[in-house]
Amino acid sequence: MYLPSMQGTCQMIIMFAGRRKTGKTAVAEAMMGLNFGFKVCSFADALKTDFSDVYKVPLSELYDVDLKEFYRADLIEHASEKRAKNRYYFANLLFEMLDDDPWIIDDLRTVEELEVGLRRGAAPWKVYADNFTRRDRGWKYTPHVDEHFTETEMDLSQETFRELGGGWFWNNDNDSRALRHRAFDFLTKRL
Repeated sequence: MYLPSMQGTCQMIIMFAGRRKTGKTAVAEAMMGLNFGFKVCSFADALKTDFSDVYKVPLSELYDVDLKEFYRADLIEHASEKRAKNRYYFANLLFEMLDDDPWIIDDLRTVEELEVGLRRGAAPWKVYADNFTRRDRGWKYTPHVDEHFTETEMDLSQETFRELGGGWFWNNDNDSRALRHRAFDFLTKRL
């Protein structure tokens, strides 16, 4: 979980895996809000940054709620082309973008991302929420999305997550106050 930086300090990197609407980002934001110095990023940030550089599209447009759907098909095509040449491309790119601060990556989805993260000292943690909670958050089962490898590839056992240096984070069916308490307990045990 700790990666020695060039300055001799240790960098903590946590990667959250979990299906859509389990609250990975909510957990990451709760941790970030506890003033332990964490920053939050996504593997999707590497894709958007690369796409912006290659096609000279302002990065802000790729994050704009009203504009990002306009680029979705092009982003998917760009990602497919890059991954066909090097399946680790975006995972490596994201880790190159990180500074020495502690980071939470809130969208671990593929074996390649997991492999690169483990090589860089990151710890994978599973975030789980039951389907009732996920529905309350706007999830609706969509076979071609929910059975896609990016949703299922990280469906690993609790034991596997522990063996990889992380664990089964928790059942994220809690309210925001309970979530902050769990995040605080989690971090104080590991820092």
